[in-house]
Amino acid sequence: AEKAAPLMALRGLANMAANPALRPLAAPHAGAMLESLSPFLGGESPPATRLAASSLLLNASSLLKDKAAAAADEEGLLMQGLSLVSHALATPSLEEEALFRVLCSLGALLETGAAAAETASSLDIESALDGLRLPDGGAPKVRQKLAAVRAALAKRSKQ
Repeated sequence: AEKAAPLMALRGLANMAANPALRPLAAPHAGAMLESLSPFLGGESPPATRLAASSLLLNASSLLKDKAAAAADEEGLLMQGLSLVSHALATPSLEEEALFRVLCSLGALLETGAAAAETASSLDIESALDGLRLPDGGAPKVRQKLAAVRAALAKRSKQ
């Protein structure tokens, strides 16, 4: 039960942040949710927990784009989200689906504007992306999302 509790809590919070009716309730607590994610995205957590944490990261990142559920501290959330993306990308054993959700989180954060690209650059996320080693038989969606976030970073850095 002790190992299942974080998984269940992360799944519940991820679902709350994804549900349109509950997003306004989740938004004011997005910072606290993100603040707790770091240990669950790392290599010490079980794969299912890393997947749930990456889902929460994605859904919390999407809150920044949802003006109806606008979060109070958008700048702080942006920094937290990008820091977690950087942390997750440094996890060598990150499963393919969790990696996909982390890349989607990065994409969602980059869509918020130029400040996201500047922060991503200061965190050297491009180097972390360059360091990813995808398996040859990996899912095409991961390669496509990786290419998309690289293109978004390149585009934003030229602006």
